[in-house]
Amino acid sequence: MKNVNKLLHLVFLLGLTVTLRAEPQDLNTFTDFEDIFALVGYPNADQILVTFTIGESPHTATFKGGSVGGPLSSFSQLYYSSDNFWHINNGISATITFETPASIVQFYAATFASGAGKIEVFDTNNNLLTDSTNLPDNINPGEVDSPPYFIFNAIDLSAIGGISKIILSDNESISSNLGVGAPFFSLTVIDDFGFTTTGTEPVVHATTPGPTAPLITTQPVSQSILPGDSVTLSVEATGDDLTYQWYGGASPDVNWPVEGATESTMT
Repeated sequence: MKNVNKLLHLVFLLGLTVTLRAEPQDLNTFTDFEDIFALVGYPNADQILVTFTIGESPHTATFKGGSVGGPLSSFSQLYYSSDNFWHINNGISATITFETPASIVQFYAATFASGAGKIEVFDTNNNLLTDSTNLPDNINPGEVDSPPYFIFNAIDLSAIGGISKIILSDNESISSNLGVGAPFFSLTVIDDFGFTTTGTEPVVHATTPGPTAPLITTQPVSQSILPGDSVTLSVEATGDDLTYQWYGGASPDVNWPVEGATESTMT
C-alpha cells in the first residue's frame, strides 16, 4: 500500500509582486517658446525684454524680465526641442510667477558661460526653497545624450502651499567662454518649460499592488491505495492568477513534475 500524500505535492506558480513608482503627472501647461516667439513679433530681435503669460487662468505662469530668443546658430547647444528659448544675459534677472502655486515644475536650463546661471525656487511665503548654479552648457539632444532635466516638486521641497515663483539670474562677473580678447558675453536659458498647479494633479508617488498571495483553503487528503488502483487528489485555494503543478517526491522537492498535472485535481 502506498501513502499518496507523501509522494505527491502541489506547487503554486505566481508572478512576483511588483510595486510601481508613478511617473510625474502630465503637465497641464507647457511651452517650447516657439509659439511665444511668433506671438512677440520680433523675428530677429532676441534681446528685447518682454513680459508674457502661458496657460489659462487661474493656471498661468507669467514670465517677466527675460527675452524670447530666436534662431542663433552660435548657441545651438542651448536649444532643446526647437530653436527658440527664454533667456537672460549679462547680469540680468528674470522671474516666473505662478497665478496658482505650482505643485511641480519641469524644464531644461543651460548657460553659455560656465557658472553664470542660477535658478532659485520660492514658496508662497517668499522663502527660498532651493537653488542651483549647476547648469549644463549643452542641452541639445543632437549633441549630448540625456541632458539634465530640472524637476521641482513642492512636496519634495516641503512647500505645502506650492511653488510661487522661480527666479533665473545671470552673473555678469562670470567670464565669457568665447576666448581671450573676445567681448564679454554670457547667456542663461530655459527651454521646454512646463508646470502643474496645486489642486489640479496631486503630486503623490502612487503604488500599484501586486497579486494577492495564494492561500490553500482545503489541503489534499491522504489516501492509501493498492497497486494498480487510481486515486484523485484535489486542492482548493484562493489568490490571483493561480496556476498549478503537481510534483512527485516529498515537499518541497520540485525535481519530479508530473506531466500534465496542472489543474487543481489530479488522478
